Formats: sequence, structure tokens, C-alpha cells
Amino acid sequence: MSALVTDSDGRQVLAIIRSLGEKGISVTAGDIKRLSIGFFSRFCKKKLLYPNPDQNPEYFKKGLLKYISKNKIDVLIPVSNSTVSLISQSLKAFAKYTSVPIPPHDTIMKAMDKSLTMKTATSVPRPATFVPTKLSEVHNIAKKLNFPAVIKPKISSGSRGLRYVNSSAELIYFFNIIAQKYDIPIIQEYIPGDEIYGVSALLNKDSNPRAVFVHKRIRQFPIKGGPSTYRVSVSNKKLAELGLRILEDIEWYGVAMTEFKMDPRDGKPKLIEINPRFWGSLSLAIFAGIDFPYLLYKLAVEGDIKPTFNYRVGVKTRYLLFGDIFCFLASANKLALLPEMLALYEKDLSYDIWRRDDPLPAFIRLLNGIRHVSSRDMWEYAYFRA
Repeated sequence: MSALVTDSDGRQVLAIIRSLGEKGISVTAGDIKRLSIGFFSRFCKKKLLYPNPDQNPEYFKKGLLKYISKNKIDVLIPVSNSTVSLISQSLKAFAKYTSVPIPPHDTIMKAMDKSLTMKTATSVPRPATFVPTKLSEVHNIAKKLNFPAVIKPKISSGSRGLRYVNSSAELIYFFNIIAQKYDIPIIQEYIPGDEIYGVSALLNKDSNPRAVFVHKRIRQFPIKGGPSTYRVSVSNKKLAELGLRILEDIEWYGVAMTEFKMDPRDGKPKLIEINPRFWGSLSLAIFAGIDFPYLLYKLAVEGDIKPTFNYRVGVKTRYLLFGDIFCFLASANKLALLPEMLALYEKDLSYDIWRRDDPLPAFIRLLNGIRHVSSRDMWEYAYFRA
């Protein structure tokens, strides 16, 4: 039994490595960085350095195919937007040597491209969305909007490039800036409030659900819109049904997470985005009883598995290094938040990276984090919307 997992510096990839390794599966972790946290997990059997998929996509694909053709890999699990997209474009080539539990590229793009997501997901509530093709159209869109509004790149992860605007002048100014870096973005109605949920799911090749899990976001960083840093497992059948409906509509296969925000104006959950891959808070689902990485592995190897829908409610996980710490530093009311930040030990609480029986990844993340504290790009990303 063997698997190759890409992007091993991600905390969700560390969760995958641990999940599969604990089941006796030989895990090869791949990344572009030598100090990838996944490389230092005791559950990582082999390490693979490959070309940067963003900078050298063809070299990345050729190198990965060459490695898989020469080494027995039962299942290939791509994780980032870049690796999922690139591998989905060459599924037939990879399928000669291994099983890749992701859908075709066209389906991937319906979830990855936010403009296509909002166009496709007509069966669920969603924010009003505008998809301009050029800057001149933004002036007319501004007349139709009630501010504040949101500018989003069509394709991004970790809320990078997202910007809240409060006037027509800000909309036009920041739209132009974001378009230069991310291509022409979309413009959306702003959904007020801070009640955000994630619906994680696993579907088989017939797009039938084989696992579903719902969590509520407690804290996030950046504070106005970013990955969760503290979250809790909840039971919400309505949200689970909505999340599965979207994925079934686009004929999904594999894992994905749909994100919803409760709109206090009408009490309805509004679709924010689809993550067409493993998500940052994956460790929570595993800790609560839905072991998505192992279920995906079994699905890829066996063809199908029995549904798993039961999990523990009230379980919490934290992304302490460095998400929750940065959330605290960016908070306007640090004194009120301090007791929660110091509550390091609670019943049913675990951490995305730190584990007593697998400590090295946390120390590597600490080392990398100290280096990134001096990075101008990191602080611009962190406080661009604070």
C-alpha cells in the first residue's frame, strides 16, 4: 500500500500523511521546499522535491510522471490548486501508473473558478455576482451595487487577492490593482455577519456521497476573511444537504469543501466558494471521526466504499502556528481575546500541526514562521483587509 501526496508544506497535507501513515500506508511526500513540514513527520517514508508547478508546470508534470512510472504508487493525491489543476489536465497519462481520485479538468474548473462556481450553483442561495470582462464595465456595475462589496480573483486560495470596498471609487481603484496581479476578478455582494460554515464531503465516481462533515468557524486570519484558525464540529443537516447538492450538480468525484456564510438579513446560508481539494481544517474532521484521507485512499483503491456520516459534535481544532497567533496580534480587542488564546488545553481540542507523538513538523513550522515574520509580502497579505 502506497501513496504520493503533493504540497507537503500544507497543514492539511500533514494531516493526510499522518492519517495514511498510521494505517500502514507508505507515504511519499512531495514539495518544492526542503523545509516542508510534511518531510519531517515520522509517518513520511520518502521525500520528493519537484519543480515549482506555478513556475514550471510542464517540468512539474514530466518529473512527477517519471517518478511515478519508476516507483510503485497506488494512489496519487494532489492538494493545492496548482497541482490539482495540472494533474487533472493529464489524468490519462497519470492513470497509466496510479489511481488519481479527482474529477476531470472541466469539473475541477467549475469549482476552482469562482465565476463558474456562481454561474453553475443555481440550486443554492448565493451572493449577487458580477463578472466583468474589462475595466470599463466596472463603472456600470458600481451603479448597481449596495456598498460595501467584495472583489475576488476568479482563482485563488487562502483568500489571497480578496478586497472589501466601500465606494465606487474604491471599487474601480482596487479592481484595477487586483486585475493586474490575478487577471480580471469578480465583484460580489457583501454578505454581512461572521457566521461561517464548511461542508466537507467525499463522493464516489457516480457523485454519490460517501462522507460528509460540517464545521463552524470560530476565528480566522486575516480577520475580515481568511482561513479558519479555530473551529468546531457541528451538526447541520440543511447545510450538509446544500453542500452535497452543489457537488452532485457538477458531478464531483473525490473530496471537496463548500463554504457558506449565514446572511442575517434573510437567515439563509449563502454559498461563498468551493474548495476542490483537501481543505486547511482537515485535521478537525479526522479528529471528530471522519477520516477523509483514508476514506479517499480506500475509494481510489477499491472503487467504492460504504457511506460514513457519523462524527462527534463539539470537537475543536486550532491552527496555532501561526494562524491563531496572528489572529490575536491583528485583533482590535486583544485583552478580551487573551483568555481564549491562553486556553491551550481543553476537552476535545487538538492542533493542526502540533502532536506530541509527531513533534518535528511543529518545530519546522516555528522555524519557517520566524523567517516569514520579516516578510513584507506576508504582512501585506495579512493586513490588507484588517
